[in-house]
Amino acid sequence: MSLLALVVGSCISSGCSGGGASGVPQTSVAPSTGSGKESVAGLTSYAVSSLPAGLAVMVATHAATTGMTTPAIVTPAASNFQTTISIVPSNGAPVYAVAVDQHDDGKHAIYYDQHADTAGSMTTGASASNTARRPASSARELTIGPLGSIGHPAYAADDVIVRYRASASPGDIERALGVIRALPLRTAADGTQTRVLDVPPETTVASFAHALGERGDVLSVEGDALYHEQTVLAVAPNDPHFDPVQQWDMFDVGAPFAWGYAEGSPAVAIAMIDTGVDATSPDFAGGKVQFAESIIAGTVTTGIAAVQDTDGHGTNTAGIAAAGTNDAFGFAGAGFNVGLQIYKVFPDGTAANGYASDARSSDVTRAIDAAVAHGVRVVNLSLGSCQVEGVDSAQRAAIDAALAAGVVVVAAAGNERSGSGAATDCAGGSSTLDFPAGYAGVISVGATSLDDSGAPLDPALATEYVASYSNAGPGLTLVAPGGDPSAAEQAHTASPDPLHWIDNLYTTTAANPNERCADTSDCTALFSGTSQATPHVAAAAALMLSENPALTPARIEQMLIASADDIGDPRQGNGRLDMYRALAAAAGDPIPPERPWNANFVAIAYVPGGTNRPQIVDLTYPAGVAVASDGTFRIADVAPGGPSFKIGVWYDANGDGRVDAGDYFGTSQTCPAAAPCSGASGGIVARPVPTGFVLN
Repeated sequence: MSLLALVVGSCISSGCSGGGASGVPQTSVAPSTGSGKESVAGLTSYAVSSLPAGLAVMVATHAATTGMTTPAIVTPAASNFQTTISIVPSNGAPVYAVAVDQHDDGKHAIYYDQHADTAGSMTTGASASNTARRPASSARELTIGPLGSIGHPAYAADDVIVRYRASASPGDIERALGVIRALPLRTAADGTQTRVLDVPPETTVASFAHALGERGDVLSVEGDALYHEQTVLAVAPNDPHFDPVQQWDMFDVGAPFAWGYAEGSPAVAIAMIDTGVDATSPDFAGGKVQFAESIIAGTVTTGIAAVQDTDGHGTNTAGIAAAGTNDAFGFAGAGFNVGLQIYKVFPDGTAANGYASDARSSDVTRAIDAAVAHGVRVVNLSLGSCQVEGVDSAQRAAIDAALAAGVVVVAAAGNERSGSGAATDCAGGSSTLDFPAGYAGVISVGATSLDDSGAPLDPALATEYVASYSNAGPGLTLVAPGGDPSAAEQAHTASPDPLHWIDNLYTTTAANPNERCADTSDCTALFSGTSQATPHVAAAAALMLSENPALTPARIEQMLIASADDIGDPRQGNGRLDMYRALAAAAGDPIPPERPWNANFVAIAYVPGGTNRPQIVDLTYPAGVAVASDGTFRIADVAPGGPSFKIGVWYDANGDGRVDAGDYFGTSQTCPAAAPCSGASGGIVARPVPTGFVLN
């Protein structure tokens, strides 16, 4: 999703590079230096400063590195590799490094105080256990493994997204340029309008974009990015497929215990923005699908017939999220009784395109807006596009509007990780999440699988790990079951192991004749991908809202993080989804039955105030710096000249921003504002917080 080189006036910072997909030129936004230079409007910029000033700053995106000194302004380019901003102390202390992304969300601060740089550690008991699972059953016939963005076109070849100034007359401009079809997309509060324009006949995307960019009343022109499914081939409910092997994923995340808290309310609906759903399946009968609409290339068609799935991906993800449960048919959905709204944004596949179609970013944006307008509480986006293509400002605005309306947005982290570390067009060992998972406020989900090599087909003895293909790194919220089949399983040269896949519903109307179910009365398939991980988390959020409708998206994210389990994998983000503990948090119970692990904690510099809400004085990390899995942390971003402070280590069990019963907390002695805090280096002990606790 690359910005075109039409952020009107000139190319940004170091200039423009050409050669984007579909002939669309790309803008390269490089680090800018000097304390007086302002960042480009809208793009994320980082004001880097330090005490003392004049410290060396290194800015690295994958292998490319440039240097400058503090104070400086850094505006990273859109890239599928994290940008690391490092400040080099002058006293020989370790480099202070902060990993960032280009999220198009304005200005941020990175501050380093060399005089008060504190390396600390904490201790607390921490463990995670697996739910016991019964032995295996047989595998299903269709196998569909993880699919990423590599090799797909980045943009639609026949339209662009244009943002006009409030004073512009779009109709006049479009008529003058020969536009045949123009569709309104969004109108911002400041009166600027965003529209999707079909490229006129006999005109290329590049020349049309250039002509628009020459106009003073056009603010920007962007390609209409193409999204891709993030999957590839390859209470005990009475649903016949609900057992600890076929649906190992539900037992893995503690769904049966979570349902003891809430079986989900139909008043809470999840919007599945995907390839549609098989409306003929009994698991989607009885009012389960509350609203259905297809949005394809800007054409909107309402009704269940319009969303009939010819791919199977959307049916599968919808089944994981909320297949009819305890209905004596098929599978149990993680959301049990929660409702579904279906938005089909992928065109039907055909033989001409190999039965693989892509969804336009503008259609996904319309679907997000439509879902919010129709009252959903959760949006599931099992799709993605590499961050190397850049930020989609209209979609970012739609997601921000959804979050502001109290709608939880959950998205797949992406399946592009090769593990080789080599630079490719998308990932190749990258730590950057796909968009829309990479946007701030979106709950991003990676995938896990089971390693049963030591005891084949026995989930009770299997080890859980983050799937080989799953994108990870800073910004990843958590992981959930998604499967990780071997190359031989995907190539059908080895029998599929159901513990390496996610088994769920498939469509009876697959367009590809080679992928049609032999038994249409019980049409199932084995899938794997972050697409499959995502609806587990979306369903958990919907159950939490069923239990406590007042929860905000931010609170739900905090609770999911606080309740996640440690599976001991460095690419797990904040841990693996635990629906049981998340539902306990939503219900106001202390999270059972395990103590938190180190990475559930944050370290904070705070000024005691006699209350239980900490006054945090960290500048780079205003919500606290993450504690590493070994219990270590570094506090080096406290502004000089402030009051004395303490360092605390904190596990906020219910995500309410208060240190209260159910949390774990430990604190240091009082620290001077201009020297390292010696009391943190010896180890802070975090203990359960008693009732009536106050910070002092």
